[in-house]
Order: sequence, then C-alpha cells, then structure tokens
Amino acid sequence: MKLLKALLLAVGAVVLWRTFAAVDWATAGEALKRLDTVHCIFLFCLYAAVYYLNAAGWIFSYPADLKERLSVFTFFRVRLIGETLNNLIPFSASVGGEPVKAEILRRNHGIPLADSYAAILIVHVTFNLSLNVFVLGAWWAARGIYTVPDKLWQAVAVFLIVLFAATAGLVWALVSGLFEKSAGLARGLPLIGARLEGKTDRLRALDRAIRDYFRRPVWLAVSTLFNLAAWMTGVFEVYFGLRWLGSPVSLSQAWFLEATVQCVRVGTFFIPSGIGSQEAGIVWLFGQCGISGPVAAAFAVVRRLRELLWFALGLALWSATRERGTTARG
Repeated sequence: MKLLKALLLAVGAVVLWRTFAAVDWATAGEALKRLDTVHCIFLFCLYAAVYYLNAAGWIFSYPADLKERLSVFTFFRVRLIGETLNNLIPFSASVGGEPVKAEILRRNHGIPLADSYAAILIVHVTFNLSLNVFVLGAWWAARGIYTVPDKLWQAVAVFLIVLFAATAGLVWALVSGLFEKSAGLARGLPLIGARLEGKTDRLRALDRAIRDYFRRPVWLAVSTLFNLAAWMTGVFEVYFGLRWLGSPVSLSQAWFLEATVQCVRVGTFFIPSGIGSQEAGIVWLFGQCGISGPVAAAFAVVRRLRELLWFALGLALWSATRERGTTARG
C-alpha cells in the first residue's frame, strides 16, 4: 500500500513538473507582478473566513450542544492544525489530522474522544452535502456561459453521484449504530478488546445521540449551510485573483471554475495536498474557459503559496499546542 501511495505521489510530482514546464513563465511573471502587498494580504486573510465558517459547521455537527462551552475560534485553531496535518502527512489520504483534532479537544477541553470522532464523521456528511449543492449551483449558474467538453460534464456527474452515494452510506452507518457495532467487532482483538471493557453503555449512548442528531434536521441544515458558505467564500479567491492577474471573470464564472477545481481536488484526495492534480486541473480547466495558460499557472502559484502560508501557521499552532500539553503534564 505504501508503495502504491508513493507511486501516486510521484505521479503527482511528474504532473506538476509537466504542467509547469509547458508554461510561458515570462508572461506568467508579468501577471504575478500585478499583485501588490494589499492583494496578497487580502487573498491570505480571505481563507481565515473559510476556516472560520468550516469551524462553525463543525460545532453544529456535535451530537451534544457545545456552543456554550467552546468558542468558534477554538475550533478554528484545532481545525487549522488538523487540516494542515491532513495535507502535509504523506500517505494519510487526508485523514492523518483527524485523530489529532480529537486528541487536542480531549486533552485541552475535556471533550470525550468518542464525541469528537462522531462529530468528525457527521461533519463529513454536511461537508459532502454542501459540496454537492455548491457544484450543482455552480454548473447551473454558468449554464450558457461556458461550453465545456462532454467528458468534463460526465466526469463531474460521476463525481457527484459517487460523493452522494458515499455520503448516504455514511449516514446509514451512523444511524445503524456504527460505534457499538465496531466495538463488537473489535472486542475479539488483543489489547483493543480489553480497552473496550465497561464502555458498551457509553458507545450505545453515543449511537443514540447520533440517531437523535439526524432527527434534528435544523442542526444538520445549519452545519451544511456553514460549510456551503465556506465553499462560496472560496469563490472570491478566483474572482479577485484572476481580476488582479489581468483576466477578470464574473462571479458566476468564478463560481464555476472554483467548483470544478474543487471536484478535482477532492477527487484526488489520496495525493498529499493535491500536488500536481490541483495545478494541472487549474491550468487545463481555465484554458478550456478562455483564460491563458500563463495567467492560469500564475493563479495556481498564488493558491499554492497561500496554502503553504496557512500550513506554516497550522504547524506553528500545533507546535505551541504540543508544548502546552507537555508543560501541563510536567
């Protein structure tokens, strides 16, 4: 498995190299020179809103009400740490940071691990639902604006069907008693089985809380709406980024471009941080929509640099959190 994932990472690197090798970087450099310090700060800070909205959606995914116990900013910090690790840990398939999120909330804020894992699974439901709405809305808004290849439309349609089916399967597993059934399977395993002794009632109660959560459509809708707002906020990076790089687009066009790029990004989750796939998707898709290769490549560079800066902040927060935990234990 590790060999396969290493091969996929290598393929992503090769795709990145081939994508950028075909770019006229003199023209791309001229486009990048259009960006000044204010533009760069705006594009960086824009994603604070994205992380904040996702954090709010995460809070409303908890089976128990945590809104009065912890602030959204607390979840903002924890989410940034977890998402940074999801993107930077090799071979994690975008899940390496999830246990870290749960552990930080347990150690620093007293939230049981099982509750956090339940919320992480539930927020994936609302995350996927919001992505479906986001992509469908984008293609509806851009109807008649772009003429895209049939294969692209077919690929997006397949992506949405698979995403919806996976989401429905996750909901079914959660309401069917995922935690108690998983514990039943694990009891026969050495070491793990012993740790589950005496926790059956807690796991059964957690499954009931999850079922109760899905009987409260308001919380599900609120979490989905917060995640949808986060997706929509990302549209402004495309809108302003391309405008400042010299290839302005309308909001409908920016929505279409961002939604389709996110399909590529989510569809290639097994490649750490979408290396290569994101850049190739941006250059190819933007080219299909009349944006020159150098400008598209310049935008891909801006997005990657923005991500790296946020990853650096996430690693700094993780380091500070670990140091506080070590001090507290000492």
